[in-house]
Amino acid sequence: MPDGKPDLSGFWQGPLLRNMFESVGGPPFTPAGEAAYRYNMTKSINPEGLCLFAGVPRASISGVPFEILQNSHRLAFLYELMTAWRSIPLDGRPQPPMKEIEESFFGHGVGRWEGDTLVIDSIGFKDKLSWVDDDAHPHSDAMHVIERWSRPDWDHLKHDLWVEDPKSTPSRGPTAACSLTWLRESSRWNTPATKTTRIWRTGWGSARRILNWTESSKSAVERALSPLRRLQPPIHFRVLKRPLQAERLLHDIIRA
Repeated sequence: MPDGKPDLSGFWQGPLLRNMFESVGGPPFTPAGEAAYRYNMTKSINPEGLCLFAGVPRASISGVPFEILQNSHRLAFLYELMTAWRSIPLDGRPQPPMKEIEESFFGHGVGRWEGDTLVIDSIGFKDKLSWVDDDAHPHSDAMHVIERWSRPDWDHLKHDLWVEDPKSTPSRGPTAACSLTWLRESSRWNTPATKTTRIWRTGWGSARRILNWTESSKSAVERALSPLRRLQPPIHFRVLKRPLQAERLLHDIIRA
């Protein structure tokens, strides 16, 4: 990257970590966390079966490919799972006060660099209809997730995960780690990662469209945005429940 930081961009796929706590001997449940886990196992429905977003950390440990886009100011994850995305500022800003954060499945993430490792700090999560992994482990609105992303070589991305939740699963140190492999071309999108980027947009019901633009071309972005402005009613995104968040994401990613 021009700023000397590693470029994490590309299509990536890692293993499915069905039980995120397996490597640390199981989740260190509080009594409330144990009760929530029993409820999820016996009375709850997998949120993905309800077409709800997997959120963090589940989307990144699902085994489903995703794309990373990066410039000096911001990094974005474009997930094939539930066709969702999240955008992370890289300027080292602190988290705002909790009262200013709108709870979401992906939380509110901010990024900073520690040498060649990107550290993403996320808080402000929804605590209903959300599991941290495929094994139905619960979390509360107090969950705090720290992700450490690094690229040890061209073909691999290292993902270290630390999850703390004082109401459900207090941390005992690092929670999980995995290695992701670079996919030269997405089998689903069939698009070279270095030339064209695609964002899948999922709104209420079955409304689904795809935007294509060349990263360095502002005119292409404008052409992609024009259909959004004409949509009646506007499609709303379920990540943050705010309309036309994609417009901000597009401009953030290409901004010099």
